Amino acid sequence: MTDLRDAARQALEALEEATNYTGCEAWSPSMTDECLAVAVALKAALEQPEQEQEPKSTWQKLYEAAIDQRNEAVAELRRLHAENVLLHERHHFDNGVLAELLQALKDATDAIEHWGTYATDYFQKKWDLQRDINAARAAIARAEGQA
Repeated sequence: MTDLRDAARQALEALEEATNYTGCEAWSPSMTDECLAVAVALKAALEQPEQEQEPKSTWQKLYEAAIDQRNEAVAELRRLHAENVLLHERHHFDNGVLAELLQALKDATDAIEHWGTYATDYFQKKWDLQRDINAARAAIARAEGQA
């Protein structure tokens, strides 16, 4: 019976922690309520005095299976939460890198335009320098429009 009580205590801890996750805006309030209801029932069961172990009933087997499923769900929830945190951090990193790249493109475009004036009109037209400058400016405008 001690193993079952230990498992129930672990499940209770997981349920109480799960309510922290299910209490956020991404989860429905009913999910939080379900976690809390199961936690209350589990607490009540744990407060009962330990009895001599009897063969497991069908209900006990179903209950243990439900606890296992709940633990798996909590573990998956933790994994998804950690993955979400990593994606969030990566998004902020990507925005910082993109801002640096956009600024570098602006600087390079200005440099091309400035240094291009040293080329003769013949070479500016031959290599269509203005088209390259316009393409870079258009890419900058598109990127700033999405920011």
